[in-house]
Amino acid sequence: GDTPLVMSEGSSSAVYLHDYLNWDERALGRGYARARWLYERLRIHDRLLNLRRVSRAYVFSRWARDINIRWGADPAKIDVVYPGFPTPAPVDRRSRTSFTFLFVGTDFERKGGFEVVEAFDAVAARYPDARLVLVSPDPRERNPDRVIHSWVSAAKRERTLGRLDALERRGVVERHPLQERHLLYNRIYPMADVFVMPSRAEGFGFTNI
Repeated sequence: GDTPLVMSEGSSSAVYLHDYLNWDERALGRGYARARWLYERLRIHDRLLNLRRVSRAYVFSRWARDINIRWGADPAKIDVVYPGFPTPAPVDRRSRTSFTFLFVGTDFERKGGFEVVEAFDAVAARYPDARLVLVSPDPRERNPDRVIHSWVSAAKRERTLGRLDALERRGVVERHPLQERHLLYNRIYPMADVFVMPSRAEGFGFTNI
């Protein structure tokens, strides 16, 4: 009716289809057109159709805006509003005797966890004071999507997991399961000197922020 509706819109579906499943531009265009046609007839309130109905939509980056316009969003309706985050108090690291790298990722493989372990293995061989903290699901348990579309070969997976076991036994790698946000902000991030996440595909990357 007369009530304005503002909607936050992401780019996850386009990223997933293009970067994870390797759909090309033509397949994406056909897929979105087919979905719109089908959803209209079945009266499904999907994000693609909601973008037509809303008064205004906002996204977190110009890149996400371009993605949505490419697949049918009205340029006059969609704006970029960059996300804001509280800035934590600075941490005094001068008294530390080790240097800690931190990796945080919900999808160990896609976020580049195997590359982090490989790189740290080389660093730890040269610098005995280096440490690595991993906050993620168990790297040995594959994300179901990765069975369909893997970023890491079987040989690399086996090799890197073997190195991870050796590094953990040496006490230079520490693993944690995924943490609540307040624990990440108040305990995990402050213990690190450097954050690393060489993601292979990313829509925005909140963890980096």
